[in-house]
Amino acid sequence: MPMDRNEIKNRFYTILKHQLCLDNNYFSQFSEDGENKLLIEELHADALDWYEILAAIEIEFDIIIKDKKVEKCKTLYDFINLIDNTINKK
Repeated sequence: MPMDRNEIKNRFYTILKHQLCLDNNYFSQFSEDGENKLLIEELHADALDWYEILAAIEIEFDIIIKDKKVEKCKTLYDFINLIDNTINKK
């Protein structure tokens, strides 16, 4: 069953907030355009954080994400697209 992009984004942000101990309003400061520009590295997550984030994403969305696809993600927008495309098989 297809999932709405806003639902994907909200669930992804919830995972990030939980794993990285971010304030609940952290992502509200970004518009859709800001989401395109926020680099993953700006979240200051280490390798263990990303391992836990990816595991949480796979559990939350019941998907498997290939490492080579994750490596191509540079922004939050890229990551949301990856999840969306994986769930909705675009």
